[in-house]
Amino acid sequence: MSGRRAIRGVALLTALILLALMAAIAAALSVSTGFMLHRQQAVSAQDQAWQLLGATEALSSWAIKDELTDSGLRVHQGQRWHQPLGPIEPVTGAILEAQLEDLQGRFNLNALLSPDGSVDPTALQFFERLLQAVGIEPEWAPRLVDWIDADDRPLPGGGEEAFHASASPAARPGNQWLVSPSEILSLPGFGMERYQRLAPHITALPLDAGLNACTATAAVLDSLSGDQQWLNQPERLQQAQAEQCFPGEEAVRNSVRDPNTYLALKRSLKLGETSRYFGLKTWVQIGSAEFALYSVLRLDGDGAARAQVRVLTRESMQ
Repeated sequence: MSGRRAIRGVALLTALILLALMAAIAAALSVSTGFMLHRQQAVSAQDQAWQLLGATEALSSWAIKDELTDSGLRVHQGQRWHQPLGPIEPVTGAILEAQLEDLQGRFNLNALLSPDGSVDPTALQFFERLLQAVGIEPEWAPRLVDWIDADDRPLPGGGEEAFHASASPAARPGNQWLVSPSEILSLPGFGMERYQRLAPHITALPLDAGLNACTATAAVLDSLSGDQQWLNQPERLQQAQAEQCFPGEEAVRNSVRDPNTYLALKRSLKLGETSRYFGLKTWVQIGSAEFALYSVLRLDGDGAARAQVRVLTRESMQ
């Protein structure tokens, strides 16, 4: 009797073990299937987001070409290209927003060097004033010049390869033109806090990109004149620029006290009222997934028939 009970006990235990194994396998299959479905949904959302991002670039390119080729490339924020897009729902379940900005309303960090690779003293002094205008130590200006120039001779207050090799962590100067303004973070000790203060006022573009007096930021305008005017009333500047070219090249010239200083600034920074380089920020939300892209666009050609807009760079945003 006890033997039969033992056999039944073993059989029951075996059945329970088999049942537990089947339950574990079923749970594993369910989890695996859930992961696969989630992954497929994520891939599908990513593909859809990139299609929307590409469509937004195409639409923005058309807006730039359609309006600016008829205006002689004279650019200001009162024009249609600067109007934000969205939020809209271009397809079911997807929310899109986009904004174009004139990158030539910022200081081009590559202007710190002349086309022959030598330091531009006027641009260097301007950058020092810009740093001070946003509350950053001016000695970062010669350090950035030494980071991008090709020689190994440090400027006063700057630092070349030996300086960066002794930093922690050690680094080597790029010794080339900047592709993105965020490369200034490569300077040891510069830090994100400084960059966030400076970022709205700087860009990194080819040397043919001048400074647009119609769209320049408050800090850039104050650094041109040497006075703290627009930083004290940014709302007024923003309102005026949203309507027309403001303050414009003539007003900037009148704000610089010394005519020779103005001519030097105009030559070094290529000051004017036209633009060819634009930044496009695009945000897409599909379900719980969010995507963001920053594109740099360039308008080529002077006439409507020959003009075209090219995408120079793309960078995902956090």
